[in-house]
Amino acid sequence: ADSNAKWTTGNYGIETTARTEWLLVAGEIIDELRDWTAELLAQNPQASGQPDEVPDQDWKAWQVVCSELAKQDKDRPRDWPKETKNGTHGRTDSRSRGFLKELAAINNRLRALDEKTLLIEEALGLRLYTGPLFEKYNAVNRGGSLSGITIPFMEERFHQLCGEKGKENRFTTTIYVLTSGLVKASKLSKAVIVFR
Repeated sequence: ADSNAKWTTGNYGIETTARTEWLLVAGEIIDELRDWTAELLAQNPQASGQPDEVPDQDWKAWQVVCSELAKQDKDRPRDWPKETKNGTHGRTDSRSRGFLKELAAINNRLRALDEKTLLIEEALGLRLYTGPLFEKYNAVNRGGSLSGITIPFMEERFHQLCGEKGKENRFTTTIYVLTSGLVKASKLSKAVIVFR
């Protein structure tokens, strides 16, 4: 697939790869779970290291996922690729902090509504979408149709970003996970009147 193929984003001029973005975002989640556990144990050494606001089932699932992610963590780059344009609000300065704490809060709000909660994999996919990978995911959705009419420009862009014809990466699982996460998170949205 194209996970190691470099491309430069159109909006911020970031030269990166899908694998680099994956390793950086996954690494932040690993770091945060470790730091959150250490913080709780520092406050109370006799505690389990599990936050009160995270149910057992979620905490165990997060630990399993982070254990799997950690197998690739040795390959994580030290630095985030830099913006070469529009860098007035660089992502290294404005990245989300407290990702897992926010996920716990969102899931508690969903539970209160008796809705399905976000899996850590869905939250990870949504986090990846907020970075350079949105270009590839959008290219698949706009120009990577397997049937129907596709605008030639969009199809060309899809192949530029996601691989030559017959060897494309359609990010099928990622887009499925994104869709699932968006549907779940949408339960927290309030319907309002929109004027156009």
